Order: sequence, then C-alpha cells, then structure tokens
Amino acid sequence: VSGLAFLLQVDMTTSPATTAGALPSADSQHHQQQTAINANKNLASYNEDDDVPSAVRVFSRFKVLCQEFLKCIATRRHPLCIFLDDIQWADNQTMDVLKALLMDSKSKHILFVCAHRDICDDQKQSSLLNSLRDQSAIPTADIMLGDLEADEVNGLVASLLGMHIEETQELAEVVKQKTSGNPL
Repeated sequence: VSGLAFLLQVDMTTSPATTAGALPSADSQHHQQQTAINANKNLASYNEDDDVPSAVRVFSRFKVLCQEFLKCIATRRHPLCIFLDDIQWADNQTMDVLKALLMDSKSKHILFVCAHRDICDDQKQSSLLNSLRDQSAIPTADIMLGDLEADEVNGLVASLLGMHIEETQELAEVVKQKTSGNPL
C-alpha cells in the first residue's frame, strides 16, 4: 500500500497594495468584520421559495458558511493550514464541501494538506484530484510516500522509544516484517 499527500495552496500571495508591511490589527479586524457581513449577505441571498429541495438548499448554505468562515479566520497575518487525513474515506458530501472550499477564488491565506492511500479505485477521489490539478489557479504538489527501508524503520522505532538504534534492531526487524515498511 502506498500513500499520497497533496498540498493545495490557496492564494498565499499578497497584493501589491499590502506588500509595504504587515497589516495593522485594525485593518485585520475590519477585514474579518467585512467578511462576516458578506457571509451574512451570501447566506441571506438564498430564496426560500425556490423550487430547490430544502436539503439541497441547506447543503448549499452549509458550503457557503464554510467558505465564509475560513475567509474570516485566515488572514495575511494569521494564515491557516488545514490537514485532512484519509480523504479516501470521505463521503460525497464531504468531498463536495472540500471541492467548494478549494475552488473558492476569494479564499486567501489557506494551505490545505490532504493525505490519502491508494487503496481503492474510487471515482470520487480521482475526480477531485484531477479537477484540482486541472485548475491552473490552484498550485498542487504530490508527495508519494514509499515504503521505509529497514534502517529507516529502525531509526523511527529508536526515536519513538528514546533509545539507540543498536538497542532497537530486533524490534525494528519485526516492525519492518509486519508492516512491509509502510510509513502509514
């Protein structure tokens, strides 16, 4: 079993107007307040009388709420890193929310680190990854995690146990045999 992690950087760059220095806290607070006001407007803009089923309307509002929430807490002075592990097990709705968050062109200062195992031929996983790679506005990087060699397993075991590698050699051999060196 191999693993793959991919990094998604959502507009961590700064605009020319803000490169002169760090934003004062008042500007940052104003930005957060303005984003919260916009979030309320976006959520209120959904018409309750639409022919759209209520579950779909609620889910759409939830996606907008997630997007606006991240815009409030991720700032130039306080960027946000979100690590999502084992996304191969995510359901379709979770993948839809993730895709909406990643494709939001107004989100800035957010780094998504997503990890998954290549253990299934699930279309949702490959569909999300392919659609993200196709979006030129979203830089991605794939990091393949291969199996660890015996000496690397020994170094990891020794480090975790706070011992010297000479003392953990036998245990590391058992761990290597049982895991085939899989780092996950």
